[in-house]
Formats: sequence, C-alpha cells, structure tokens
Amino acid sequence: MVKAFQYVAKTPSVEDVKGLGVTGEAVVVYDMMEDTPYVEYEVPVKKGDNWINVMCVPSFALNKDYSLRYAISIAGSKSETRQVDAEVGSQVWSQNVLHGYTCSTASIYHAREDGKVLLRLALLDPGLAVQGIRIVYRNQ
Repeated sequence: MVKAFQYVAKTPSVEDVKGLGVTGEAVVVYDMMEDTPYVEYEVPVKKGDNWINVMCVPSFALNKDYSLRYAISIAGSKSETRQVDAEVGSQVWSQNVLHGYTCSTASIYHAREDGKVLLRLALLDPGLAVQGIRIVYRNQ
C-alpha cells in the first residue's frame, strides 16, 4: 500500500493531516484555492491487470453543494471520476466505518511490465481525506 504522505507532488491547498484514518495519515483539501487541487504518487505495478483502490476516510460532504469525489489518472490516461460518500445509516456506510476506510470502484491499469507509474488524484470536493492507495495485482 502507498500511504498518503508518500506523494511526489501536490498543490498548495492539499494539506497533510497526521493521526487521521487507519493508516495514521491523510491528505485533505479544505479550501478549493486552486481550480483543481491534486496529489501525485508513483505507484508500483506488476505486469498484467492492477486494480487500484483509493482509500479514503469515511466522512461527510461539507454541505449539500458538495459530494466526496476525486478524479484519477494513471500514467497520463484520461481522468475517471469516482465518488466515495455513502448515505448515513446505510449498509455501505456501516461497513465503511467498521473497516475504517471507504473506497469506490477500483480503477484498472494494465501494465506491460513490472515498474512504477504516475498516478494523479484530483480532489474535487473539500473535506475528502485520502489515506492511501491499495494495489491488487491480477495477472492474466
């Protein structure tokens, strides 16, 4: 797993928060000072399919104008938007709280060889707290 503070680049409005989440660290954006605040990671991949899950702290949107969304781009690919909030009291919400994190549908990256790729997370809503990236290798 790649922890939140293991980024290689981030915009100024992305803040480091120690002691948050099951990993003990998270990156959060509170104020949308830039058009699209982001954080970048070099993530290890293995030849074949790599399922990439962004682990976020289960939390609430700041208000009804926002959700909890991020956009993910892997190795320069077109960004895909993911949503990680769940309705309070729902089964999904309960499972998220028990696990200590929430994830959306995995992004799949097919690698031609073992190595590292650049992953960019655009934090689209204030209050989203990313605590790590989990990669599951699925060789074909």
